[in-house]
Amino acid sequence: MSLYYRGAEIREIDDALYAEWVAAENPKAGNWALLPHPPEHNPSTQVVKWTGAQWVVEETPITVPDSAPAHHFIRALRAAGVRNEVVTYVNQLPDDDPIKDMWLRAPYFYRSSPEIESIRVGMGYTRKRIDNVFILAGKMQQ
Repeated sequence: MSLYYRGAEIREIDDALYAEWVAAENPKAGNWALLPHPPEHNPSTQVVKWTGAQWVVEETPITVPDSAPAHHFIRALRAAGVRNEVVTYVNQLPDDDPIKDMWLRAPYFYRSSPEIESIRVGMGYTRKRIDNVFILAGKMQQ
């Protein structure tokens, strides 16, 4: 059994049956072609799709989580090498600053929160950099 294609349609066809079609000059044989192997790719970051004529490798879209448990977020900051910088920044804020309240008490950090945006701006970080911390936090295990 092998995979054969006819445009976007893919079917598993018995090789002996296909050989019979070819030998008998059955028109079905002309409608189907052996599907080529997909190209090399990284399954953790890429997906391979058959277009009906060729294989196409596409990057897997990465979703930025809307929130992360505080302990995951802090671990992600550490993994990104910026935890100490952020802690120093938060510690220098006035005690009644909402950012400090969030940092000390929030069970979750939300990507869209004004406090996270204030930290981002205050630290001079790009949105992409904060998104990457949330993506990393989303991958953390308990």
